[in-house]
Amino acid sequence: TSHQNGHLAAALLSAGRLDLLDKPFLAFHVSGGTFEVLSVSPGPEVFVPQKIAGTLDISAGQLIDRVGQLLGLGFPAGPQVEKLALQGRWGKKVVPTFRGQDCCLSGMENKARQLLEQGTSPEDLCRFVLEHLSAYDMKGGVLRVDGGVVGFSLGEIVGDTLFTHIEKADRDYEGCYQMLVAQFAQRFAGGTAAFINREDDAGDLGLRASKLRYQPVALLEKFIVTIEEPCGAHG
Repeated sequence: TSHQNGHLAAALLSAGRLDLLDKPFLAFHVSGGTFEVLSVSPGPEVFVPQKIAGTLDISAGQLIDRVGQLLGLGFPAGPQVEKLALQGRWGKKVVPTFRGQDCCLSGMENKARQLLEQGTSPEDLCRFVLEHLSAYDMKGGVLRVDGGVVGFSLGEIVGDTLFTHIEKADRDYEGCYQMLVAQFAQRFAGGTAAFINREDDAGDLGLRASKLRYQPVALLEKFIVTIEEPCGAHG
């Protein structure tokens, strides 16, 4: 059994969800060197995980250890960073950085170094880093036909809006996108989410027409932003 399968099995055991051992499910694998979103299917080695999103640079564990190194803490730094964070305050809104379906975390290391140089206390700095990581509270779902993945959605709830960041489907299966939209909304909309933001149509007239069929209550203005620095250059 692979190392990753061991993590997945341990998570199901600790969560009391051993019923998922023989069912497909969506998993977030966050460990020292891994930060991935996985579509997991039953297989000959317990699981067959398929990566559908992740970090483009460093993992969450590496970020925490590097911040610990900045502060002169021991390795691994996780327990010490958490202890300091519990004594700190931050309060500012943290916005995760995405590149398509993936995220960038190295910018947080640069931001942490900048905050430390500006006189931010170790407690507040640790609180900032851990609150940033917890902001990646992604919602997701996988659509399967005969056991195979034919589509998936990933998004998050911010305030009163459910944002659909990623929506991919196999067009060979008629109605696949419509089913994804319906099931994703049914599963996660409601409660605190009163609206669904379907996001940019990328200038594709066909995609615009498709989105208009859902009868949106509003169309937000579009702007173009040119990024001149790599995603890890700043937080």
